[in-house]
Amino acid sequence: MERIFWLDASRAIAIALVVFTHSHEQAGIHSELLRSIFYSIDRLGVPIFFMISGGLVLPRAAKSSILSFYRKRIPQFIILIFLWSVITNTVNTYASGSGFIDSVSSAFINYNGIYPGHFGAAAQLWFMYSITQLYLIAPFLGRLLKSLTNKEILIFILICVLLNQIKVTGSFYGGEWGALFWMGGDFTGSYISYFMVGYLVLERGILDDVKFNGVIPCLMITIIPLLILVATDIATHKVNDVLHWYTGSLFIFISGVGLFVLSKNIFENLNSRFLSIISACSFGVYLSHYAFMYAIKWVVNSKGFVLSDIEKVLVYFSLSFILSLTFTWIVMRVKYLKYFIS
Repeated sequence: MERIFWLDASRAIAIALVVFTHSHEQAGIHSELLRSIFYSIDRLGVPIFFMISGGLVLPRAAKSSILSFYRKRIPQFIILIFLWSVITNTVNTYASGSGFIDSVSSAFINYNGIYPGHFGAAAQLWFMYSITQLYLIAPFLGRLLKSLTNKEILIFILICVLLNQIKVTGSFYGGEWGALFWMGGDFTGSYISYFMVGYLVLERGILDDVKFNGVIPCLMITIIPLLILVATDIATHKVNDVLHWYTGSLFIFISGVGLFVLSKNIFENLNSRFLSIISACSFGVYLSHYAFMYAIKWVVNSKGFVLSDIEKVLVYFSLSFILSLTFTWIVMRVKYLKYFIS
């Protein structure tokens, strides 16, 4: 498939936001205001990955036989969960002072991501379970969407958001919303809505005929929900995690879609070799950056560097991003290793 640059730019932005999230988490930001601002902005990275995957995967899944579609990715996802859970936990345990053999055996036995199923310090791997789940339903969802009109898909998205993000966000502001909780979320799922938005944008070209499509409207759609989110955190004197997570936050859903469309508006007629390289390496950066971050954190602590919260964030982010990007770029050029990083 011919590369679409605005998607490359979107991936580059998304992976930078993901690495930044983990950088400020590891730095331990003490200011609730800064944490609120950071979590409001950097949470937009994962929705972009879901939307890009939905737009690219669902049309292909609709045309493929189910088992052949599964064979292309599901076994690889399982291997990657196991491999990077073991690698990341080994680095983290070793950096914490354990011996190398003990670190490897502990990671292999207790934190391999498959059985008993805990990924331990490899916190980034929660996404792998979610994307695997979406790949499992993709052949069925793709066939369903193929038979629906754009309007019908939008109604389905609205139902998904109603039974997930609106239900949780609404409950935070206005009580229990008991009727929606009794309905549950069967056959909707909070990530499916992101998948379908990507499908509408990439496969159906729904934005081509939308009058409010443009940089300024998309910028407003992105920023306004985040401002409300930060204002809510300020009013409650804490970061309200439920309003910052993808499964329950209407704000993150709206702003995530806004940033995705904003990226299309800004980068559709541009090009950048550098952003395309980051995009091509984004999956490898996602898989490996935490291992590098734990190693960097160990060096900072063991050498006695005294850094402020913001300085830690900048050091963790810049070094882990550069090292994981370089590592991925090199490994992708080795034929038999590329499978484990891309």
